[in-house]
Amino acid sequence: MRGQSLEVSTAPGTVHVVDSKRPADAMVTVSPLAWAGLVALVVADPSV
Repeated sequence: MRGQSLEVSTAPGTVHVVDSKRPADAMVTVSPLAWAGLVALVVADPSV
């Protein structure tokens, strides 16, 4: 989706992700390995 964006921050052993247009909504926390997998998936197929 064009025009969509996320804010990503890191802490030891975690990656925090929030919708930049709705920062008051829930934050998703994932492992660095899970984040790397998601990024690889999107790079391989941007329509995901």
